[in-house]
Amino acid sequence: MGFRLLLAVVLSQVVLACTTLDRSPNPTDAVVIDAYRRFSRGDCASVRATAQDIDLSQATEVRRSLFRILDAYCLELAGQAPTARLIYAAIVDEVPRTTLAYDAALRLRALDRPDKEAHRANVLKRRDESASNSPPYTPAAKLIHRNAPVYPEVAAAARIEGRVLVDFEIAPNGDVIEPEVLASEPPLIFDGAALAAARHWIYEPSATSAERRAMVSIEFGLDRGRKR
Repeated sequence: MGFRLLLAVVLSQVVLACTTLDRSPNPTDAVVIDAYRRFSRGDCASVRATAQDIDLSQATEVRRSLFRILDAYCLELAGQAPTARLIYAAIVDEVPRTTLAYDAALRLRALDRPDKEAHRANVLKRRDESASNSPPYTPAAKLIHRNAPVYPEVAAAARIEGRVLVDFEIAPNGDVIEPEVLASEPPLIFDGAALAAARHWIYEPSATSAERRAMVSIEFGLDRGRKR
């Protein structure tokens, strides 16, 4: 079985598991919360120093993975994708049936796209062109059903807010196809929740087979709505 096919199978299994079990750990640990706050401010050096200084030998697998995924995020953002990939794969294996595993599987899939930056640049270019009433983003498709994203518990506990820009194709029957993140702030924390929600949105069906796409900014705010 090829790596891409294997990864797709793993991701589908993780997604299914996350719909039937606890969606995320309960991050009451003050050290974990502080680490996520530091990451949201872009302080990866402090996050990694904290993870190295504390004793995780007796910690639960979930608690270790909360730190490890931040470490992988920092490595990925620093351009050290091969090392980040190893950590993501370990998280998928060690804490299956959690949203940590789901988020790690999403990062593995993103890293498996060799043309990621070129693709992102192309999509953003098409978005700029859509301002001049150019297809496939115009005319805007009508959204007839959307479920709000589940706010990640660790982000809520740390009082972190953010937004995710998601791009996707809309099938003739109105289903969302292959949503992907173009940008997020802070990076990566809300990506999984945004994609999981967008996959279940439904748009008005189209009478033609012409390509339709949408680009939506999903906002995560503790005291306000989550979609813009």
